[in-house]
This record gives sequence, structure tokens and C-alpha cells, in this order.
Amino acid sequence: MKKINLRIFSFLIIALFILLYSCSKHEYNNDINYDEAYSYANSTFGYLRNGNSSMNTINLNIYQASSNANKLIDIDTVSLNFQITGTLTADLIANVSGDNSLITAYNTAHGTSYLPFPNAAYSFVNSDSVVSISKGNKSSDNIKISINNLSGFTAGNTYILPLTLKTTVPTGLTIASNFQTNYIIVTFAAMPSYPPIKKPTNIKTIMYMEVNDVNPLNAGSYKIYPQGADTSKVAGAMLFDFVSIFAANVNYDATLNKPIIYFNQQVNAIISNRDKYIKPLQAQGQKVLLTLLPNHQGAGFTNFTSYSAINDFATQIKDVIYKYNFDGVDFDDEYADYGTNGLPYENDSSFVLLIKRVRELMPDKLITLYNIGAIAYNNSWKGIQAGAYLDYAWNPYYGVFSIPNIAGLTDKLKLGPAAVQVAGTGASTTSLSTRTVTGGYGMFVYYNLQATNSASYFTYSSKILYSNYVTLLSGPLYSKDY
Repeated sequence: MKKINLRIFSFLIIALFILLYSCSKHEYNNDINYDEAYSYANSTFGYLRNGNSSMNTINLNIYQASSNANKLIDIDTVSLNFQITGTLTADLIANVSGDNSLITAYNTAHGTSYLPFPNAAYSFVNSDSVVSISKGNKSSDNIKISINNLSGFTAGNTYILPLTLKTTVPTGLTIASNFQTNYIIVTFAAMPSYPPIKKPTNIKTIMYMEVNDVNPLNAGSYKIYPQGADTSKVAGAMLFDFVSIFAANVNYDATLNKPIIYFNQQVNAIISNRDKYIKPLQAQGQKVLLTLLPNHQGAGFTNFTSYSAINDFATQIKDVIYKYNFDGVDFDDEYADYGTNGLPYENDSSFVLLIKRVRELMPDKLITLYNIGAIAYNNSWKGIQAGAYLDYAWNPYYGVFSIPNIAGLTDKLKLGPAAVQVAGTGASTTSLSTRTVTGGYGMFVYYNLQATNSASYFTYSSKILYSNYVTLLSGPLYSKDY
């Protein structure tokens, strides 16, 4: 009898342990088949990157001055480096050179008609076109390409320079196909009567637009100007560099047994009429992102059970971003409710492999991170760091200064520790702006713009972020008409 009771007792203890284990919200789901992913993670991949983002393109603007002294509005020097995901057993030396034979394929793939760079329009600084990685290291030093002869550019044209890595690939290294070449794209235009100004600092801003309630075009109606400037003679600069369409949902499709991207009625109205709601923002130089947001159904970014499922969802993202010509995707892992619908809890590999795959599928798009939920602490796995494939990450908590801690993303210009809710975050807006500047950070986050004139509120931050520049309402206020 004691033996039977002991067995029953032991069984109950084990059952209780299993119950408690399964109910832990943040317990990792590690009993899944990641054989392909492990093989993938253990492979060494190489990427030719530009020094300004994780993308394989960089876009510049040139204006033709009346004096024929053409003016490069953006930077005039581009940096490139070569990075690998693992380590090599021997030194690697490679050469970077222009390859105009790739232009036709690029134009066909992107529906463009870009022209090759004029002869002698660029040069390698110090004649250095070699990237090298010493044994045991993962990154080369930067090489620099200078655009130093503008005489061959003609107003009204867009030019492209493919810069390709030429090397004998050592055993054990795979060059990522979309990152063997970087593309410099230059748009050349006639000088307007009042040329646009550049922001006086490197700080960029994003506005999250709750499109369920507010027309996203309102994000294009604010510009900053030097204090006291005659606004009839100065074009101003857009206050918001990035605009988030918030948000498409990540739903669980029980029939297909997989996560799917879902558009509610309001978001669907925006993307179905992109020429009305998205294109005007992009025409002003603003980058429009689509935020993806889980929807309380157990589906998210950190609980995939196979690499094929990761690839499927990454492909969904790519298809949506290119179909509706967004400038990039933003990940927000709130409201996943992992474990719902019998779906797994989060694991430490899914998001890292997802971001890596999305970057490979979208080398010319922005990838950003709203640092909340399971993705905030599941961003490194087997030496793969999510930050290596992200362009920016920022704090999601309004009124708080919190530096995102993303593995592999250490450049302060790509981090946004400060976030404010428009009109909801009061006196701390000034303090958050000051800490952003003094800390050397490159992003500032705004949320929940309404269809009312908020210029005076934005001036509190713009005067600090942009060296005494004020914010003015420069366009109409738009009602929600969808």
C-alpha cells in the first residue's frame, strides 16, 4: 500500500511540475525541429554592406544650381565594408569595383530605368577599393567612395552605380546573393527656387499613425525651420523622417495552421489607395513603414516551429512590402499572447532567424524594431544577432528614457531611447529630447498624432533636437475619409 501511495504521490508531483512548467508565459519552446536552422546558423555568410544602414542601397539627391555648380544635398561620400557571420581560418582579401552589367537586371527587377553613372563621377578615396578581414575577425575596415565629379549628371535623370565584391570565395564561406553588390542611386533634379534644407543634426524621427482613427497624411504636414526664418523663402525640412502605418495584424489561420498578415478595414483602405495616402508622404522624402502587430491569437514573431515556417512568414512580409511599395517593415511584438490556440510559447531562435531571412529577402528595405514583448529579449541565437540585420530600434514606453538592448546593434545613431505620446507626454518631452542629444542617439519616437495643429507641442522637442529649429504646420489637416 505504501508503494502504491508513493507512486501516486510521485506521479502527482511530476504532473504538477509539468503543469507549472507549461503555464510559464516566458518558458522557451525548445523541443522543436530546427535541424535546417542549426545548419543554417552554423554556416558562415558574407555581406557587402554600406556604412549607413543594413540595406544594399543608398539613395542620394543632387540639385543643379543656376551657377552650374551642382550641389549634393545629401552626403558626398559612401562607406562600404564586408561582414561575415562566423569566423574564417585564413585572411580574406577582396576587391570592390563598379559593374554596369548589373544595371539591366536591377531595372527589370525593380521596374526602373536608371542610367549608369557618368564616367569619372566617382572615385575610391585614397584609391583604396580593397576590403580585407583578418583571420578570426568578422568585419573589414570601411572603404570610401567619393562622388566628386557632378558635371556629367543631367537634371531629370536618376543614375545607379552597382559596386560589387570580387573575390575568390574561401571554403566555408557563402556570399549572401543579395549582398554581393551595393547600389548607389543618385536622383538629379533642377534646383528649386527655395531648395530644401537639411536637418542640422543627424537625429531622425518616426511618427506612429493610428490609422484606425487618424488620416496618415497628417504626418506630412509638419516642417521645421530655423527660428526667425522667412518661411516664404525657405522650404523647410520634414519633421518626421519615418511614418508608421499602425498596424497590420499577425493573425493565426487555423485552416492553414500558420500565422498570416491581416489588414483590418482601415489599413486595407490605406493600402488599397496607396497613391492617395502613402505616395504623397514618400514624395516629400518621408519613409513609410508598415508595422506588424500580433493580435492576441498566439501567433507572433518568436514561436515558429520550423525553419520552413520562418521562411513562409518572411516571404509573406516581403510580398506585402513590395506589393504596396512600403519603404520597410516595423516589428511590434505586443499582444501575441503566446500559448493561445494551442500554439507554442516563445523560443530564442525564431525572431533572430526571421529577421535574418527578411533582410535577405528585402535587401533594399528598412527593418525596424519597436522594442517590446518577446522580441526584446530573444534577439541573439548561436552567434546570430538580430541587430546585424536591423536598421533601427527604439524604446516603446512613452515618457521614459530607455536604451534598447539589441544584440549586434550598438551604433547610437540607430537607437531611439526616448518616446513621447503627442500631447500626452508633457514636461518630460524637453528632458527626453535633451538626453537624446547629449547621449548622441539618432532616433526620437512620436506616437498618436491627431488631426489638430500640434506644431507648438513639437517645437518643444525640435528646438532641442535640431539646434533651435521651430516646428510649423506646413500643410493641411486631414480628416479621416476612409
